[in-house]
This record gives sequence, C-alpha cells and structure tokens, in this order.
Amino acid sequence: MIADEIKDLMQAQPFRRIRIVLSDKQSFVVAHTDYLMISPGRKTVVLYDETGHFRVINVPQIRLVEPVRGPMPLVFCICDFKLFAGRRSVSLQLWKG
Repeated sequence: MIADEIKDLMQAQPFRRIRIVLSDKQSFVVAHTDYLMISPGRKTVVLYDETGHFRVINVPQIRLVEPVRGPMPLVFCICDFKLFAGRRSVSLQLWKG
C-alpha cells in the first residue's frame, strides 16, 4: 500500500528526500518529514512547501514513491554571533539537511 511505503520512507534512518509522482505525471520532492503528513485512515497525504502552502493528495492518485538518490543539499546555519574589539565574528555550521 502506498501510504505504508511513504510512512516507511519517512521513518528511514538516515532520512532521504522522497519523490512522489502522481498519475498525471506531477512530481513532488519532500525534503523533510515536517513537510509531509499521512491521514489516520491512510486515504490522503498532505504535502507542505517551505512557505506553508499545502496540497492534499488522494492516495489512489499516487503512482510512485521513491527515495531521491544523491547527496542531500548542504544547509547553512548562523549559529553564533560575537563582537571582538569592535569586529564582528560569525561562526557557521554546516550539516546535511
């Protein structure tokens, strides 16, 4: 069942982005589990984008669910900001998101 496949991919460690392809050939890539929700009855999936907009998809519309191959994009985070003798110092941390 497609909903079970999605749930398994969401729980995979380490998480890999998930590609969801619909019967009309539309394709979506889910970059994080926060952007994906499966209804309790497993009949619908909700996909969110980075701006908070969402799309409700009926599970029968989904034709393919697969992990996206390749490395995760690097995400930059400013995690420390200090002043030294009037100069600014910024520390950056890199991690795979």
